Amino acid sequence: MIQHFPPEALTAYHKQIFFLLFKRLSSSKTTKYVINLIVFFCMYAVKYSANQLVSTIDGIQAQMFGMLLEKLLITELQKVAGNVDRKIVACGITKLLCDCPEMYTGAYQKYWSPLLQALVAFFEMPVDESTLPDDHFIEVDDTPTFQTASAKLNFANSTKNDPLEAVSEPRQFLVQNLSTLGRSQPGRLPTLISNTSADCQRILQQYCAKFSVQLV
Repeated sequence: MIQHFPPEALTAYHKQIFFLLFKRLSSSKTTKYVINLIVFFCMYAVKYSANQLVSTIDGIQAQMFGMLLEKLLITELQKVAGNVDRKIVACGITKLLCDCPEMYTGAYQKYWSPLLQALVAFFEMPVDESTLPDDHFIEVDDTPTFQTASAKLNFANSTKNDPLEAVSEPRQFLVQNLSTLGRSQPGRLPTLISNTSADCQRILQQYCAKFSVQLV
């Protein structure tokens, strides 16, 4: 939806759309829905902006974005699978880390380091295939229906569109954006990174060396 509609067509409805998404989440937190919601929010951050994502969610309820970080983005990120969806998520989280002052200087600063650490783990660790307790609910599009052999074949041959083709390497995208953030906020980035684990810092150094990026 947000990929194909022009931004001005949906702007007036963002808050209502988000409200319905959170209402569905509160009634049935299935693994499939959580994954799709993470991808949606990250795509929103890329297409509209990380700032708009935060302000829209907090417009529903004060400090609600903090709950999203705690309960979804930091804890369930590893469940996202598929190359295209993982790229969208990596870029969306990078936008939150690097383009959103509320994250690195504002109300959500305490989540910056855990979110970066979650993103590095997202790159380095295998997909988390565990399921959530609400998975006993049947998703509407999982309900068995009759399909012809040709319909199944057509579906199998389809490929998922990549809306972020310009980003070839999400890890490079991360360190390049971190570098830009560091230059715009002198002295702040080393402090933020120092609050991550030693493993996270070591892996970031490897990314920087691999892509010839310096963090200051």
